[in-house]
Amino acid sequence: MPTVMLIDGNSLTYRAFFALPTSLATASGQVTNAVFGFTSMLVNLVKEHRPDRIVVAFDLPEPTFRHQAVSTYKANRDATPDLLVQQMELVRRVVDTLALPVVEAPGFEADDVIA
Repeated sequence: MPTVMLIDGNSLTYRAFFALPTSLATASGQVTNAVFGFTSMLVNLVKEHRPDRIVVAFDLPEPTFRHQAVSTYKANRDATPDLLVQQMELVRRVVDTLALPVVEAPGFEADDVIA
């Protein structure tokens, strides 16, 4: 039976960003620690699990059903660091370059889409 690996793109990118130093950058100074970490972890997951298919889910930059239901949902979290925000588009370009399908749904976070 074919196996499908479902990746929470936002979660993996956040994890990579906070795990690696922001000194990882291009010659022009563009910080790439999250991009490098995301790509490295994705490659390692594929090597370890050998899925037949991979699908990446991403959050959309808008409130979710949880924000509408509970006004304090994630209210105590710090804002996403600018250096991470700047890398999200690059991570999406990596996913596009690898021709991996992407799923997103208005009002839902990536982990909700996966569930």
